[in-house]
Amino acid sequence: SKNTLNIVSKNTLNIISKNILNIISKNTLNIVSKNTLNIISKNILNIISKNTLNIISKNILNIVSKNILNIVSKNILNIVSKNILNIVSKNILNIVSKNILNI
Repeated sequence: SKNTLNIVSKNTLNIISKNILNIISKNTLNIVSKNTLNIISKNILNIISKNTLNIISKNILNIVSKNILNIVSKNILNIVSKNILNIVSKNILNIVSKNILNI
């Protein structure tokens, strides 16, 4: 009777402890893996979005500044060349007309 009770109680305790340990370990692993995956994915997404935003903003700024510089330099060059051409042509015309008049 004692031996039977001892064997039954040992077996029962063994089964209960195994089941409890199994449930705890599954739940713990599940929670840990979900949290870890969540944190990792958030961090990766955060890093990617920051880098992407940084690259995009740098590229946009670069393109805009190049275009502005290009337009400004073309306009300045255009105005300067027109003015120089205008002054030179007036002077040439003036000199030629004076010479013709003088002749």
